Amino acid sequence: MGRTATWRLAALSAMGLVLTLTPLRLAAEDAASKTIAVAEFDYVDTSGEIHDQRDIHASRVRSFSEGLRSDLAQGGGYRVVMLDCRAACKALESNPAGLLAEARREGADLLVFGGIHKQSTLIQWLKVEVIDLRTQVVVFDRLMSFRGDDDASWQRAREFLARTLVSERPVP
Repeated sequence: MGRTATWRLAALSAMGLVLTLTPLRLAAEDAASKTIAVAEFDYVDTSGEIHDQRDIHASRVRSFSEGLRSDLAQGGGYRVVMLDCRAACKALESNPAGLLAEARREGADLLVFGGIHKQSTLIQWLKVEVIDLRTQVVVFDRLMSFRGDDDASWQRAREFLARTLVSERPVP
């Protein structure tokens, strides 16, 4: 192969690489520009434990929701908006249509909501959904479990969820 043909092949390869990577870059920019709202998570404890842990769990649920917002804003590339209804925006305790309307009113593209269920002293379940508010389609739906019921186990669960949302980029 002559020099001219080698240069042409190299130029075509470079141009092909640019054309291949451009949609990926645009998709990443699109995901980074998404506005996301995180509703307060619901909590149910059916473990039957003797000690009243309602106040501790309420505090951990608040920290979980707040921490998830912070994680998504700082390391996730999302623009996070706050919902005015905060505690009244719990998905299971409020009118779901009202929750969706509030998220839209705040300018969100995506809404994260869910709940945590303490099944036993050791096992908790975390159900999370993300809805594309434009199409009202669920773009992320996971049921995860985590072990333990202390601040560290809740933090690990929240960090895992944040990393999953960032890596999977639920973008419509």
